Amino acid sequence: MDLVIERGANVYGLETKSTATPVPRHAEGLLKWLKLAGASAKGALACRVDRPTSLRKSVRTVLWHLAW
Repeated sequence: MDLVIERGANVYGLETKSTATPVPRHAEGLLKWLKLAGASAKGALACRVDRPTSLRKSVRTVLWHLAW
């Protein structure tokens, strides 16, 4: 996990990768963190994609420059 943000009662995790072609294994660390963080935690994989996509059941990719 590269970044954890707490905002009020919400917790967000952000994993970053330099790839423009993410694959499900890129989200393994994020999935482990989400499991430990609990059901209310949310997370995303920031990378060099053109548009947000679903990578795995509970993981979306986001444009790296919009994650900040």
